[in-house]
Amino acid sequence: VPVAVPAAVPAAVAVPSEPAPADPATGPPAAPAVPAAAATTTPGAVGGATAPAAGIPDVANRFVVTLADAPLGTSAAVDGQHVAVTGSGPLVTALGDELARRGAAGGGAGGGTVVVTDLLEPGGTVDMPELYARIRPILLDSASDVVVVTPLGGGLGIDPPAPRPAGGDLDVVPHGAGARGLVKTAALEFPDRRIRLVDVDPATPVAELAATLADEVQQADAPVEVAWRDGRRRASRITPRPAAPRRVDRPLSGASTVLLTGGARGITARIALAMATATGCHVELVGRSAQPQGDEDPALAAAADRPALRTALIGAGWREPKAIEKECDRLLAEREVAASLAALSAVAATVTYHQVDVRDAGALAATVDGIYARRGRLDGIVHGAGVVDDHFIADKDPDAFARVFATKTDAARTLLGTVRRHVAGGRPRPAFVALFGSIAGVCGNRGQVDYAAANDALDTIAASNADVADRVFAVDWGPWSSEAGMVSDALAKLFEGSGMGLIALDDGAAVLLDEIATTGNGAGPEPHQVTVARCAPELMAAALGSTVGGGG
Repeated sequence: VPVAVPAAVPAAVAVPSEPAPADPATGPPAAPAVPAAAATTTPGAVGGATAPAAGIPDVANRFVVTLADAPLGTSAAVDGQHVAVTGSGPLVTALGDELARRGAAGGGAGGGTVVVTDLLEPGGTVDMPELYARIRPILLDSASDVVVVTPLGGGLGIDPPAPRPAGGDLDVVPHGAGARGLVKTAALEFPDRRIRLVDVDPATPVAELAATLADEVQQADAPVEVAWRDGRRRASRITPRPAAPRRVDRPLSGASTVLLTGGARGITARIALAMATATGCHVELVGRSAQPQGDEDPALAAAADRPALRTALIGAGWREPKAIEKECDRLLAEREVAASLAALSAVAATVTYHQVDVRDAGALAATVDGIYARRGRLDGIVHGAGVVDDHFIADKDPDAFARVFATKTDAARTLLGTVRRHVAGGRPRPAFVALFGSIAGVCGNRGQVDYAAANDALDTIAASNADVADRVFAVDWGPWSSEAGMVSDALAKLFEGSGMGLIALDDGAAVLLDEIATTGNGAGPEPHQVTVARCAPELMAAALGSTVGGGG
């Protein structure tokens, strides 16, 4: 499969279920800008990879990320090479001494290599937005190669799962979760530099860690991410998901209650409708949009689409173009919410809509508590909420990174932590928790460093919280059909031309229902992470494998 370095992969791999409204501070989500020097480069489907459009399957394929042995390759001499080590604690000193013993020089700010050990600082106080704030100047203000060291346990959060924070039973987010998506995106945006990640077990003796990291600095060519555990070096790979038998009995029934974040619009609404149609379950929806109140103005109700609404509003005296478009957005959103709730009411046992910003931990936890109080149970969760604010790292300030990252990860922390508290108090475990991620988190994506980090974090969170439900898993979606409102016709052609088809709404819903149906089937543990994309396996392998430092 040929591999091309794209100027910018469109934001179409982002999959927020409720289309993100314009943020009052930043405006609507923006597509990544294309540098003038690279504007003629043909974008790849994701991760820089392309494949023939003729290879696109009729329906989405499923893939799993695993680890495979990747022994050290050829070592390059570091005599006189400038290597700087950031962070604090004994590892910084030990690694500096080890590199000096091998002939490396200090420094590295203007060139050479910077080894970022900040995530291993004593106390574990560096979160992902703070790590981004520390790495961004290195990327922008120097020409240095970068090696980011993560404390996920030496298995990239896959094998074994990353440990949850010590002493915090309700804190479900492992320290360092999200760094893989951050680093892979940086590697794509700075292709002329070696930007890599090395995951370790922080319990390893400091001298051994220092020797391992010095070996990695000396690697002439290496994957973008490797893991070291018990002296064994492994790298990630992606392969087709093995088929699994379904349960004889469904994990959901008409008595079940399912909570879905992401609102009554877009993908989440379609998933909720598919679940309710198949099982007749109780549906609890969480979204930012207000639930429509009362009947629409008869003068506007007859306007079936945006052009007709514009005409009707102008006829009613509206003159400011921005105000007209904002009002069109509101009316169309309310119509979609009303239509979704009406469709759900026809097939679900009950439908309850909660207007909650998932970043409000208190309000979201109270919503979950209220469901348990009313229903006495919670059988499934689909966390589909998310926002996008796409810009290259050069234009992405740390505050914007934090906002996008928090919408995914803080909400997951609240949902899983609250359920964990109820299960500890004697409530039955849910049948499943499904965290909606994105292929951007698996492969990285230009212009989406925050979104890639957030969705990668969901993969790590799912693996580390397998005990909170019968099955906890992340679904890393490829781009969905334009019916979901996420991809324009122009972007659809761009994706299809590079070998990535768009997932049809019914196809995506069927995939999720099938994954849920494998829960508790007695055939052994199912994967905590499933990547879903309408493309050939060769393209997915190339997309993951193309994000390498130094041309390897």
